[in-house]
Formats: sequence, structure tokens, C-alpha cells
Amino acid sequence: MITQLLKDGFNVVLFPEGTTSDGSCVLEFKAPFLISAKLANKEILPLCISYNSINGETVSIKNRDLVFYYGDMQFFPHLWKLLCLRSISVDVIILEPINTERLSRKDISVKLKEMIEEHYYPVKSPGIQKQDF
Repeated sequence: MITQLLKDGFNVVLFPEGTTSDGSCVLEFKAPFLISAKLANKEILPLCISYNSINGETVSIKNRDLVFYYGDMQFFPHLWKLLCLRSISVDVIILEPINTERLSRKDISVKLKEMIEEHYYPVKSPGIQKQDF
């Protein structure tokens, strides 16, 4: 279905990690999620999303659970806390498109992860600031 949507000209957003993390790293990408782009002969436009601050405070281990949903967290209590925040600041970095024509889905997966890791700033302990890119 995703392949057909891409062939029909629709844009599709996927999170190739297949799950969510605590923000400390970029998880492994699931290569099967990327096969549709290859089958449709479409480029992939990678985006890197990094959280900067929550309610004016730098994102850290002490406040990350307000925005990151992972592990055995219950969805609705987490969503309620998220919706009650005054502000969340994020950076969205648009990276160079990847031509899928000559790459295997595994190669696409590895390349995407490397590109995003290069620009992602993980959640750090309190007091450690993100690097400027």
C-alpha cells in the first residue's frame, strides 16, 4: 500500500527505528520499512529531529520523560503530561535526499542512520549542553 501511495505521488512519513527511544541515541533502523521507497523508485528525504528545551529548560535526563515516549510508559498519562507543557523547542534538520535506485534496503538503512546520527544531539546529563552544529 505504501509503495502504491508513493507511485501515486503521495508523500509518506516513516520513523524507521520502528519504536521510540529515551533520546540518548538513534536506534537501529529497520530496513524493511524502507523497501517501499526503493520499489517505487523514489528518493528519501531524511529529517533529523532533536529536542532543545522543555518549558525553557535544556532537555536532559531529568526532564526527558515529559516528551520522549518509550519503554513501559503508559500512553494516555504520557500524552496528558505532554499536552500540559508550556513549550517544547525542537530542531528539524532537512538532510540531502537519498537516491534509492542503486542501493539495497540495508544500504539505505545504514546510510540514513549515519546521516541522522551526524546531526542528532542526544539527551545528556543535566548541565551538559548540546553542541552547536
